[in-house]
This record gives sequence, structure tokens and C-alpha cells, in this order.
Amino acid sequence: AERVEILGTTVGYQIRQESVLPRSCGSLLFCTTGVLIRRLTKFIRTGAQEIPNISIIFVDEVHERDVNSDFLLIMLKRLMVHNPSLRIVLMSATINADKFSRFFDSCPIVTIPGRTFDVNEQFLEDYVTIIARPFPSASFGNKLMRSDSWRREKLERNRTRARSTQEYSEAMRQLRHKGLDEDELAAVASMSDVNFIDYDMLTELILHID
Repeated sequence: AERVEILGTTVGYQIRQESVLPRSCGSLLFCTTGVLIRRLTKFIRTGAQEIPNISIIFVDEVHERDVNSDFLLIMLKRLMVHNPSLRIVLMSATINADKFSRFFDSCPIVTIPGRTFDVNEQFLEDYVTIIARPFPSASFGNKLMRSDSWRREKLERNRTRARSTQEYSEAMRQLRHKGLDEDELAAVASMSDVNFIDYDMLTELILHID
């Protein structure tokens, strides 16, 4: 984007059956672990001394261990035996660098100073109490939730849900214990009800976060 280039020139991607491949040399290809494994398999089988069109392989978020990523690391280590010019770069913000360095014969480690951003975990009921006006008086959601017909339907659904699972009633009891009033409880219930989406409440929540 910064160089105002068309996708498929110096940068491309390949994800399963979807791909926009870049030019054959001097380019970057973003692909999934599975795609890379398939591309490297034939070189592993033949013991090729050179891998055409591949000089550097970046593996991002290498700490997210799964079968594919671990298998890829094994393949890369085997490829390096026959391809000493191949460069492998493993990247992660939370990696145990020493462990991966030992696996690749004590390869060098480059550390970039930084910090992790503080993450606050808040739940729906927390935002209901934070937002000054959970239900604007003129909102469609407010009018609908205060109508007798909706309340009867909601009450019946809540009763059915409470009969089928104890977790729901226990959760509502805990919210009452936290000090939520009836309007706030209704707000939480409406946003967790698949039969009704209060867009006014969602709008205020998004504006508050923004």
C-alpha cells in the first residue's frame, strides 16, 4: 500500500485454493503454514541442494504451537542441512527464544525492546453500568422492551431458559447481587438474547469504547 503497488507484483498471498502469486524473484509471498509445508515437502523428499525462488522464510507467531507449526520447524531444520544458504527467521512477541535457539543449533537471537499493552477484561454487565444511559428514552429498544407484549414474551423465554438451565438464573442472581437494577438486568438480558438485538445499546457501547 505504501508503494502504491498492485497485488501480485512484489507481494502476493496463497491461502488454500485462493491465491494471488507475486513475480518469481525479488518478492514476498504470504501463506499459511499448510501451504508452506506442501511447497517444501518435495524438496525434503529429494534432498535438493537448492530451493529455487526461496531465500528467506519468515515464520511469525511461532509460539502458537500446533501439529502443523511443529512439523514445519522439523522440516526447516532438515532443509538447512542441505541448504546452508537458506535463511530462517522465527518471530514472536512472547516466544521462549532460548528453547528455539537450542533447537536450531544455538542460532543467534535478536531482541527488540518493547512492552505489552495493558489489557482490561470487562464483561457485558460492566459496560451496562459504565454507560450513563443504557436505554435512551427515545430508542426503539427502550420502547420495545417496555411494551407489555415484549415483556410477556421475554418473561416466558426467561422462564423456559431458567427451567432448562440453572446457570442462567444463577448468573442473573449474581448480577443482582452486584447491584444492577432492573433496567440494567434487562439490558444484559436483551444483548444476550438471540431473539432480540438492541442496536441502540450496541451503538452506545461502540461510541463509549471509541
